[in-house]
Amino acid sequence: MSDILIRDFTDADLNDAGRIALQLWGDEIPEMPQAVKPEIYRYLARYYFAPTSSFNLAAEKEGGLCGCLLAAFPDEARLDELPPLDDPAQKRYFEEYRRYLDGNRAAEEKEAGKREIILLFFTSIVRGAGKLLLAELEKRLKAQKIPSMLLWTDETCDFDYYFCNGFVEAGHFASPNGLCGRKFETWLFRKSLL
Repeated sequence: MSDILIRDFTDADLNDAGRIALQLWGDEIPEMPQAVKPEIYRYLARYYFAPTSSFNLAAEKEGGLCGCLLAAFPDEARLDELPPLDDPAQKRYFEEYRRYLDGNRAAEEKEAGKREIILLFFTSIVRGAGKLLLAELEKRLKAQKIPSMLLWTDETCDFDYYFCNGFVEAGHFASPNGLCGRKFETWLFRKSLL
């Protein structure tokens, strides 16, 4: 793990973050149209990126992005505009995807406590990078006396990872908005730091 560098994530990393998300999660929803997958996962990284947050982290190995963690306070502005799309079917799908994300984000923000950070986007393709990213985030949060962090995940994700890293379940519900004709089981997880 010593060859993994943790640094601040910038908007220059967004395309690589989308590529990593596609690599990891591209098959999580079989009903998702293949043609939109690359753009969807690039959009996902942009949706969760809050440029003013000091809690956006990148993991780099051999000069390339191998993971990232995007976190922010609930009220920090994010780059969540939809990409320009000419195809009406793709545009409808993106709008549905956005509603799905917005519904879960609203539940997350409603649950968030005062001065609680929200872990928005967390991905890694190199063993150990996720643990290093999470450790750096915790170090920064503790330095600023931020008491806890919150995140949401759904049934398509490996949420057992969070139990193994000190998170506890803070909520469980069906996603407010469906995607591809499905409602997803959704969890909120919290980790106390102070």
